[in-house]
Amino acid sequence: MSCPLLQVENLSVAFRQDGYETVPVRSVSLAVAQGERVALVGESGCGKSLTALALTRLSPTDRARCGGSVIFEGADIMKMGARQISDIRGRGIAYVFQDPSASLNPVMRVSDQIKECLHDMGRKRKDAAVLRLLAQTGLPDAARAYPCELSGGQQQRVMLAMALAARPKLLVADEPTTALDVTTQRQVLDLLESLAAA
Repeated sequence: MSCPLLQVENLSVAFRQDGYETVPVRSVSLAVAQGERVALVGESGCGKSLTALALTRLSPTDRARCGGSVIFEGADIMKMGARQISDIRGRGIAYVFQDPSASLNPVMRVSDQIKECLHDMGRKRKDAAVLRLLAQTGLPDAARAYPCELSGGQQQRVMLAMALAARPKLLVADEPTTALDVTTQRQVLDLLESLAAA
């Protein structure tokens, strides 16, 4: 039996302020195999987003005391230095966050924002990659658009294109359908399903 892509054991996240410690994430364990989809389900405020952020020590978990282990491709992220973790973010583990309008730069065209996620390519290859990613996420004509010209669902598709640009091994989607209408939620979930199956 092969090792899982991601193995989380007894993950905890604790914050200390004014002499008191708060532990919003306590003893979380899970495994994700290559090609598998795993959902964390719980009420608002139960620590789902903090758990997702803790996988690569993203803010605010970089200011917290994190315990347990997060083994990604055989290496424990909790024991890595900042540079090693930075190398994993994006290329190893990519994120799609809840509010695309807060994540996208309002004064940059969609194509330019996706290009920032593409590395080690010339301009022509980047242009072709942007068109391929937008087509893959159902927005073949959005390259020249600004975020304000897109609906919430279209903005979330741009975020997916940006996350996929580095060809990550694991995609973490933190409530990617929040604030979207029911029809658009279904479209985004169907898109995630088709991308995972590809």
